[in-house]
Amino acid sequence: MLHVFSTRECIIEGHIGLPLVHWFPSQSKMRYTWAWLTRKLGFGFGWGINTKPDSEWLNEALDWVDHYVFYRNWEAIEQCFSRLFDVESYTRPQLAFHLSNKRGMAPRLLLFLLRYAPAALVLERLQWRRHGHAILCRSRKQE
Repeated sequence: MLHVFSTRECIIEGHIGLPLVHWFPSQSKMRYTWAWLTRKLGFGFGWGINTKPDSEWLNEALDWVDHYVFYRNWEAIEQCFSRLFDVESYTRPQLAFHLSNKRGMAPRLLLFLLRYAPAALVLERLQWRRHGHAILCRSRKQE
């Protein structure tokens, strides 16, 4: 099984596309102000983003995140899955796949660098902070 998780450590909230909003307490004024500001700067995606006023979309999006999204850190996710499965990171193949489908010099350069261990490690860590972890879970063989 392949799973992709946005973890608590991610910079951009993976469901609505606003940076850092999942790091603030859910009802804080600072969170709403930050979310409003980042939305005005052009961040955000999701249902109704282009058809609703920003304040309406923002209230609905933050409410949805508060009720349906439960962020855990990477260690908690890995611990949970490793109880039943052999878990391995699939972030590098995922990153290679996405880079190979993009045009331009920058994606080609990053794809080239992904072949070399030190650079690949850095790119993998950046991917974790940006989009989360991709993990491949395999059933343990019955003994």
